[in-house]
Amino acid sequence: MNSLNINGKEYPFRFSFIAIRKFSKLTGIALEDLGNMSSTHILEILYSGLYGGSRKAKLEWDLHIDDLELWLDDNFDKIESIMEMVSSDLSDDEGK
Repeated sequence: MNSLNINGKEYPFRFSFIAIRKFSKLTGIALEDLGNMSSTHILEILYSGLYGGSRKAKLEWDLHIDDLELWLDDNFDKIESIMEMVSSDLSDDEGK
């Protein structure tokens, strides 16, 4: 499982069903419309993937989307790697 260091703490990142469900709730984009997901949704993608990873790892969830917005503002260079993790997770799930 991938991970990201957010404000000095390592968080697992996994964009699978749990994250997709959270992303859909946050954005209103339905599962069948995930092809419409873009980097303009990066904050919701980040939040959902970290949430999904934490749930999968059975870790306590202690992040707020506002904290991630501030982190992303300072770590804008991480967007490409976040999108690569999403793509990797989604293609891994398709092969199962």
